[in-house]
Amino acid sequence: VLAGALHDVDLQGGDVRDLEVRMPPSATIRGRLLDEHARPAEGQRVYVAYASGIVRTANTEKDGRFEIGGLRTGRCVCRWLALRDATVYREFMRAPKGDAREQAFDELVAAWGSYDLRDGAVVQVSLSMPRRVEVRGRYTVAGQPPSERNRRFFITVEGGGPHVQVEIGEDGSFTTRLLPGRYLAYGPGPEGEWTATKIEIPEAASHTLDIELP
Repeated sequence: VLAGALHDVDLQGGDVRDLEVRMPPSATIRGRLLDEHARPAEGQRVYVAYASGIVRTANTEKDGRFEIGGLRTGRCVCRWLALRDATVYREFMRAPKGDAREQAFDELVAAWGSYDLRDGAVVQVSLSMPRRVEVRGRYTVAGQPPSERNRRFFITVEGGGPHVQVEIGEDGSFTTRLLPGRYLAYGPGPEGEWTATKIEIPEAASHTLDIELP
């Protein structure tokens, strides 16, 4: 809810009132996200963030396009958020309001660039994903492929934040794409409890990774 966009109206029985509702200044960001092979990236989340801490998101369509409307005017960051960037993003969101938040936002702008949104503007952006590593492997729990209801696991960074969901085949095989870096892979254990293990993805075109949860 936008601050200042709501006002109390005290209505009594039989009242008829004329109200004037003014929409706050707003803008729209439209864009397209391409993967490392310049192909449309479907189902990826794009973030728009402001120094105030307000964040809006959208998922890309089949053709890689996305649109986020009703945005506040002013300076913002628009980016596809890779897991590797999650630590920087998390520190921004955890920064207390005031100078600390402004400084954290300035660091985002320095790293990712920014857009200055004006009232009524429709800003076109073009985003691209850096080269990722194709990761293939086998996921097992206590030495066995997971049960049918648990054939997925998640990858995130230490400390929490955005994550990706990875589907698991009947034989425990999986394929995903990640930027090089250190991550946490977690999923349900044999008794349904959630268990995590650390993984590291090297700089390479592809990488084989077997994940075994106790």
